[in-house]
Amino acid sequence: MAQLRPKIFSYHSSSDTTATILSLQKDAEKDAAPAPTPSLTYGQDNHADVPADQPNDKCPDGGLQAWSVIFGLFLMLFCSFGYLSAWGVFQSYYENPSNNLLADSSSTNIAWIGSIQARFFSYTSLGYFVPILFGPIFDKGYYRSSLIAGCFGVVVSTFLVAECKLYWHFLVCQGLLTGIAMGILSGIAPVLVPQWFKLRLGIAFGITCAASPAGGILLPVLARVMLPNIGFAWTMRVFAFAFAVLLLICCFLIKARTVPEPTATKQKLFQVRNLKTGPYFAYIFSVLVVFMGLYTLPSYIATSALAIGVSESRAIYMVSIVNAGSGFGRILGGFAGDIFGPLNMQIIALFFAAILTWAWPFAQSEVTLIIVTVFFGIAFGVYVGLQSNPIVEMASSEDLGRVLGLMWGFAGIGALISLPIPALIQKTLGMKSMGFYTGSMILAGGFLAILARVLVTKKVFGKA
Repeated sequence: MAQLRPKIFSYHSSSDTTATILSLQKDAEKDAAPAPTPSLTYGQDNHADVPADQPNDKCPDGGLQAWSVIFGLFLMLFCSFGYLSAWGVFQSYYENPSNNLLADSSSTNIAWIGSIQARFFSYTSLGYFVPILFGPIFDKGYYRSSLIAGCFGVVVSTFLVAECKLYWHFLVCQGLLTGIAMGILSGIAPVLVPQWFKLRLGIAFGITCAASPAGGILLPVLARVMLPNIGFAWTMRVFAFAFAVLLLICCFLIKARTVPEPTATKQKLFQVRNLKTGPYFAYIFSVLVVFMGLYTLPSYIATSALAIGVSESRAIYMVSIVNAGSGFGRILGGFAGDIFGPLNMQIIALFFAAILTWAWPFAQSEVTLIIVTVFFGIAFGVYVGLQSNPIVEMASSEDLGRVLGLMWGFAGIGALISLPIPALIQKTLGMKSMGFYTGSMILAGGFLAILARVLVTKKVFGKA
């Protein structure tokens, strides 16, 4: 009930009493009305809805505990995104007839293993099941059980890959099971980082996302050393043991700062109203189109190096080079995104990535291929490192997991076909046609990101 105002008690007539009762009824109805559903806005403080009486209601933006969470998330993504970023090594290794694994399978069929793994991981594939399901689960506060389940899945599936012999074994273990486990983990960082950082959100995301290229640099080098000496099976077992130790540490370090609002538990799994928000829909559709071409170069860079005469031992390092550039790009993008706006930096990165992807098939020497690889890696890192930031700006904290999951679901539609279609184009029309197709998809996504930016800011220039 509304509180009685002092002036009510100054009235004595029956008409005044009736007016008072009606006024109280209106106030009571107003107070009893349900709270409005969180809406998607941009540039406002959408995360100021933490209860005032909750401990540590002010975002710390630093400190030992906040950076410990970032380090834990770094370890988690190293064992998931980093593992995924090293797929180019597996693609080239499986295609090599001398390794007696999947030499009888076509490049397109092998690409489906990495495609399914990557698309379940944070972007998902078949019906974009994982992120859309686990986004609302994160919103309801069940991140800890999701974290443990995802870590367990990554370790077990990596052990199982060591026992694979046939194509369908790899498709199920390295593609499906590993991808689902990674998909569970993928939504944790974008939900938790904004709880600990606000003013330095870009750099916090940049450091967290740098785990992906760190794994993409280190794991191919380790694979290059171990594969000839201990064989494929024990190489995968060593990876699995290392993942088990690192993921155990991350489970102790990762913590949530706030608890979800009660209204978050009453919301539907899928909110159609989110798709009716112009900037949000334009942005997630741009992500879908970008992912139709963005992962092609990192996945095929080792194979293309072999095609121009680079030795197998040196071709494997191309994957590490693109990931080194990506690591620098994520840190650079984090700093620049806090200053100039994440959408602005993403748009610039996409245009550079498109041009470099077009240039990729024309790099016919090892030196020129390295140059293209390094600069593409930087542009790739800037874009991917800032991918969640615009959504964080648009969504309320109680709805963040849900809208992020929907974004990853849209990305999965494009990402699922981002490797097999280019492989088919390369087989039928040649390398130059594949580069033109993938670069054009990235460029088209860049124009859609510009549309999202204009819808957000209502102007052409300015921070966004």
